[in-house]
Amino acid sequence: GTLTGHHKFKISFAGCPNRKAAMQLAREVAQSASTPVPIDFVEITSHEQAMEMRFLGSPTIQVDGRDIEPGADAGSPVAFACRVYHTPDGQRGVPPRQWLVDALADAGHAQPGAETSQ
Repeated sequence: GTLTGHHKFKISFAGCPNRKAAMQLAREVAQSASTPVPIDFVEITSHEQAMEMRFLGSPTIQVDGRDIEPGADAGSPVAFACRVYHTPDGQRGVPPRQWLVDALADAGHAQPGAETSQ
């Protein structure tokens, strides 16, 4: 990838109704990060594109190409379909906010109030 020094959310969707909620969630988390987090929205229109982008169903949210769902990159099949997240609260059409926060933290974005080395 290109080294811009900035991490970003990439939200991929294929027309499922949960995309709006996923976009809103990503915007909220991006705005609360210590540095601005750009968000790319990508509409998946073919199975080939889904394969190429490791699209695990709509909506898929990635940070630096890694899926925000813990363990999803390890073995989840690519799916040109609506996505169901298996969350601590049961099955949901959008991921828990904490997964987005954790994914950014893993990528090097501190949350406000977190220890930062200046």
